[in-house]
Amino acid sequence: MSEALIPGSKIQSRRSKCCGLSRWTWLGIVSFLGLGVALTGFFLYPRAVSVCFDQSAVHVTHISRTLPFSLSASIPFNVTNENYVNVVVNDISIVGRHSRLPNSIAFTGSTGKIVFDKRSVFADSLEVVYSMAKDNSLGTFQAITTDCLTSSSFLVDMTLNIDVKLPGAKPISVDVNDVRMPCTPGLAQIAAPESRCYGYQQ
Repeated sequence: MSEALIPGSKIQSRRSKCCGLSRWTWLGIVSFLGLGVALTGFFLYPRAVSVCFDQSAVHVTHISRTLPFSLSASIPFNVTNENYVNVVVNDISIVGRHSRLPNSIAFTGSTGKIVFDKRSVFADSLEVVYSMAKDNSLGTFQAITTDCLTSSSFLVDMTLNIDVKLPGAKPISVDVNDVRMPCTPGLAQIAAPESRCYGYQQ
């Protein structure tokens, strides 16, 4: 049957359909898919992750009075994750050295792999420990005890390492020198302490 013999309304109806669906149905499908892509992009779009260390809050939590000598300290930090997904962190670690023994490690601490929850702001702390039993040279022990016998503190240089597992994000390493650690539990004294923040873009 030729189009000349088909009523006009049927011709118009046939031309306004594709694959059996009307143009309004296709418009609705395309709009729905576009909205889905837009929402997915909004929630998965990479946002900043920041780790802030308040140097003025570094403090010794324990120092032994008997052998074997040991020392524990706490380094607080704050995390802000603005992403709508969790962010995995490979490690946050600190290495401390007595100022007179730059080649001898005084204490170490590591968080190991941790997860920053999505859309979260929270505080945590990194615990660092020195153990005489693990110091083969005993040089650090002698330096600390000598300082504590002659004064009320000892000087430490610290290196902070942050390794956030984000595509293209390089580990950050920063030195915090002249940290005066007390010989009794209490706050450390740092020349010109500040709150340092390290940001990553996913």
